[in-house]
Amino acid sequence: MSMAFADVVGKLCPGSSQRVAVISSAAQLRLCDRTTAIVFVHAAWSGPSAAALLALDRVLTRPLAVGVPVFVVNADLLADGLLVGGGYRQPEGNGETYLVKDGIVKAALDRYSCVDIARLEMSISQVFGPG
Repeated sequence: MSMAFADVVGKLCPGSSQRVAVISSAAQLRLCDRTTAIVFVHAAWSGPSAAALLALDRVLTRPLAVGVPVFVVNADLLADGLLVGGGYRQPEGNGETYLVKDGIVKAALDRYSCVDIARLEMSISQVFGPG
């Protein structure tokens, strides 16, 4: 039996589960095109995506981008791409993370893991400010 997407995300994000909204249906996708948000596209079948989500969880347990909505989107919903920051993106299963502020994607990261936490923290701080 396969695990539900929300359960997979919960296992990879134990420290930040209170901050993360899981997007697991097409009807919820419109939530991602927000004025300000951190949008992470998770491919449950991808090792690089799981590594990136673990790293994001570590960063989100720190006082960074407090109050900024965090969405984890099921990549399997995105055959036609994802509308985020006013434009369409086509994720490839590498833990694509979009930092959206004022309706614009200010930074896009992928292929990062726990060894890249400093890079992720720096990007979040640059876009949303410290704390």
